[in-house]
Amino acid sequence: MHFEDSILDAIDRELFALQNSLSSLIRCYFKIRTGKQHNISSEGAKAIAEALKTNQTLTTLDIGYNNISSEEAKAIAEALKTNQTLTTLSVDAHSISSEGAKAIAEALKTNQTLTTLNVGINNISSEGAKAIAEALKTNQTLTTLSVDANSITSEGAKAIAEALKTNQTLTTL
Repeated sequence: MHFEDSILDAIDRELFALQNSLSSLIRCYFKIRTGKQHNISSEGAKAIAEALKTNQTLTTLDIGYNNISSEEAKAIAEALKTNQTLTTLSVDAHSISSEGAKAIAEALKTNQTLTTLNVGINNISSEGAKAIAEALKTNQTLTTLSVDANSITSEGAKAIAEALKTNQTLTTL
């Protein structure tokens, strides 16, 4: 099948307009829907993660208090590896545990845009804290990190303190 260039150009313009409309819709959706206690389902969290992989406009995502597990946190972490616009992520008050924290920490090693991360109230143990600490040694963009109200022992706290010796960007903990 052979298409004329003008037809292909028209299709390209329509696809570009559709992409912009979808980006605007996603921005609008998150301005309305995000926040506390909206009970986002597992499928919803995974859909958000999938959208983050290609979204080029969303800068803040607050999905705290939504019952997200370590599996959904892993999907979001995977998206953070490629997302280039998100600067603030709040996944507080979930059940992401140390497994989810480890996945997010792994993403922090390569993500170059996230400046604020809230993983408070997530039953993260010292193992998760150690993974985050390891990421802090190489991450050069994170300025604010909230890990409050987790299950981090002195061992995890020491690991984070050690990471702060080399991290030059974190200003709020």
